[in-house]
Amino acid sequence: MPYTPPLIQTSAQLAAQLSDETGTGLNVFGTNATLVTPSITTGFDISGSAPSRKIIVGNGTNYVASTETWPTPGTNGNIIVSDGTNWISKPRTMQQASGSSTSGTNGTILARVTAGAGNQLVNFMVYLNQTNTANTNCTLNINYSDGTATNVSTSYGSPGQILANYGGIISSTAAQLLSVTAVSAKKVVGINTFTMGAGTGTRGAIISAEEIPMS
Repeated sequence: MPYTPPLIQTSAQLAAQLSDETGTGLNVFGTNATLVTPSITTGFDISGSAPSRKIIVGNGTNYVASTETWPTPGTNGNIIVSDGTNWISKPRTMQQASGSSTSGTNGTILARVTAGAGNQLVNFMVYLNQTNTANTNCTLNINYSDGTATNVSTSYGSPGQILANYGGIISSTAAQLLSVTAVSAKKVVGINTFTMGAGTGTRGAIISAEEIPMS
């Protein structure tokens, strides 16, 4: 009797004749195929290549390899920033400074932090305090990358404090609010605290700031 092959007209009929298939559903062919929840375990090519350190992005029509590269995992705690072309791994560090002075010399630095070249300061906190002494006060100076600055001083010849962070600067004297000053949204590159006037009362400051690459 001649062999009569089974009639195969559907994907299900074809699957019934196979013994090593995987998954379920319709057969897939090379053009305009639709895959539903596939599990790809050995990688695949995009446009016939898989460039190193690229990611998959949509271009409005298809998913393709990105033009920019992504870094390999860097040091623990690093952040990913753009260098204008690619994404790179960069460290983030904490800067801290403190100091006090009874000097009568105008402009004596109490505490200072400065970002390195290409970096900026974020998440900073500043506390500045002075005792009640005639002919003296102290100043907080925040410098920005464009060369401008924000300056706030305690009240001259009176006890006072300044507390500052990225949200703003509060200056008070004799437990009374003196002023509230906004901090610019510009990139901060330096924070200085220093004495003013010729008085010799005790003045002190502490600064902490996170230094990251300028974005």
